[in-house]
This record gives sequence, structure tokens and C-alpha cells, in this order.
Amino acid sequence: MSAAVRRTVLWGALLALYTAVLLRQAGPGSTVSASEGFDAMDSRSRAAERAIAEARFQDAAPLVDELQRLHPRSAYYAYLAAATFNGLERPGEEAAAWEAFVERSSIPEEACPAMPHAYERARNAIQALTAFERCVGFDRDDAERWLDLGDALVRAGREEAARDAYRRAHDLDADHPLVLERLYGSAPSGDAR
Repeated sequence: MSAAVRRTVLWGALLALYTAVLLRQAGPGSTVSASEGFDAMDSRSRAAERAIAEARFQDAAPLVDELQRLHPRSAYYAYLAAATFNGLERPGEEAAAWEAFVERSSIPEEACPAMPHAYERARNAIQALTAFERCVGFDRDDAERWLDLGDALVRAGREEAARDAYRRAHDLDADHPLVLERLYGSAPSGDAR
């Protein structure tokens, strides 16, 4: 399994954990008492979150679609859509949902590296490379982002630009084993770099 696939799987696990935490904070059964009233949107949102946390993506899809239609400026519902499409293995739609998240969110870097990996799974190398470049732009001090960009540049046949990206990642994290592997072919032993 490639590093990119492992990171995407890890992202999915983290999303499930995050959603489970949200549901736990909502309380057992996530119900609203009659004295508090009933909010249909909140009910749909919680049902979508629960379906995603339980990997019932087919159940989540219509709920998330409705929530996005009713709240077209919501970054959170774009996030839920990306998680749903990831679970349904529909990478083109997942990438589009991440684009919506980036457009709507005050923290667009949260779409990285999931957004460019979705483009890669959709076999859209040009968009993937552009998305990796955008991710570096969100946080130029993140060695992982530079490493991902370098890997994407290698896949695009741009080895010299990839080496520059790996060097930048090395400047940020000189001990990162994957950076050392990309620059030297294997992690050098001792101080002989």
C-alpha cells in the first residue's frame, strides 16, 4: 500500500473518530426533548453524522445532499459530503466536495491531503498536482505538505521540481524518514548526509 493510500485511509479513520466524538458530545441517543422543541435540520445533521460514523454511506448520501442543498454556504456540510463520497468510493465527487469545503471554510487547510488524494483516485493528475500546490500554499511550514507535493511532481515527471520540494521538506524536518528516503534513496545512517 502506497504512502498516499495509507494517509487517505488514516484520514478516513480520523474522520470517523471525529464524527464519533461529535456524536458522543451530543449525548446518548442524540434526542431533543419536547420542552426544547424539535429542529428537523439538526435531526438530519445528526443522522448523517451517525451514518458516516457507522460507515453507512448510502444512508448518509441523501441526508448530506439535502443539507448541502438547504445550506449551500456551509463548510461543515461540504465536509460531510466529502466523507460520504470517500466512503462510497466516488473520488470525483469527493474532490468536488473538498473544493466546496475550501471555498467555504475559514480553515481550508483541513482539506489537505484528502482533496488532492481524491483527485488522484479520480485519475485527474493535473488537478491533483494543482491541489497539492494549493495545500502547500495553505501552510508553507508543513514538511508533510512539501513531501506530498514532491511525490506528485515525481508522478508528473518533474523530478527537479520534486527535488526542490523534498529539499524544502528537509529544511523543515531534517529527520523525517520519508524525506530522507526521497532525497537519498534511503535514510542515511549517522551524520553522513
